[in-house]
Amino acid sequence: MKQTLCLLGLIAGVMTGCAKLDVEVQIPEGPSRLVVEGLLTPGYPAEVMLTESNTLQDELVLLAVWNARVSMDTDTGTIATRNILYKKTDRRIMINYGSVDTMREGAHSYFKLNITTKDGRTLRAATKVVSPVRIKSVELNKENIVTHHDLLGNEPRYLRMYAATYKQGKVAMSKSMLYQQGPGTGTSCVMPLSNYQSGTDSITVTLFHIQKEYYDYLTSVENANSAFSDPLLNPEEIISNITGGLGIFTYYTMDKVRAK
Repeated sequence: MKQTLCLLGLIAGVMTGCAKLDVEVQIPEGPSRLVVEGLLTPGYPAEVMLTESNTLQDELVLLAVWNARVSMDTDTGTIATRNILYKKTDRRIMINYGSVDTMREGAHSYFKLNITTKDGRTLRAATKVVSPVRIKSVELNKENIVTHHDLLGNEPRYLRMYAATYKQGKVAMSKSMLYQQGPGTGTSCVMPLSNYQSGTDSITVTLFHIQKEYYDYLTSVENANSAFSDPLLNPEEIISNITGGLGIFTYYTMDKVRAK
């Protein structure tokens, strides 16, 4: 018998502008697992959601894990977090561990996550910083949106673009896409999108500069979602950078503009 694991993708929700990303992945029965979703970005506190998969009516659901020790070692010291549950309405995410101070751009070069639960289980993860990204201009064409950014260099770069249209202050349409770029690929992200300007009051575009680890994680989440919807596809394994558990711990930068 296989059960269904519903991953509430809190970070993915940030990147797509959605309240959550419900990813249903069929997996074999097994012991409960700790799930971490942690995000670091300038201008916000270090934020971590720590949960544990538990069985409920033949489904695996995520329950919040309390009273763990959660900290991050950096090249300039250690960032401690508080065990406090809060909801960020502007980004529509829920967090149960957060730092007191906000992240400052250029203050650190790497982060090492250390988690010890009340019953002694440990989780580890690490991430490096990425450079700031700036949107230089946005083209609103009939069948696509083109975002031009300022990231250059010979190293591969990974981005995610999120576009949303609004009618009377509410999101009418939204879409996100992942991009892998490098030398010779240019500095533009093209998003095919039809009839997106019809009757809209405004359009916003957000561009995220992300780590490869997060790009791989999101790609595996999308593939898992497709595999669950199509019985002919094999179940997809979620790519994780959490040692001792499942999930993602990552740093990203972003820029957002109103294109219309």
